[in-house]
Amino acid sequence: MYKRKSGQLAKEDSQNYIDFARDIKVAKYLLRKKFPFQQVLDATNLNPKELSIVIKEVRKEANYQYE
Repeated sequence: MYKRKSGQLAKEDSQNYIDFARDIKVAKYLLRKKFPFQQVLDATNLNPKELSIVIKEVRKEANYQYE
C-alpha cells in the first residue's frame, strides 16, 4: 500500500509515511480493544500482510505486560 519512490523523498511521500504511522497507531489501538480483524482492516489503509505484522507486535507487547 505504501511504497517509497526511488530518488529523493517528495512531499507526497512524506505524507504517505505520516499516514502509514497513523494507520499503525490506529490499528494497534483497535486491536488492543479487541476489534475484529476485518473491522481493523476496513478502518485503516493497511494491507493484510502489514496488519498481520502489527498484530504480532501487539501480542508481544501484551505478553510483556503480563510477565
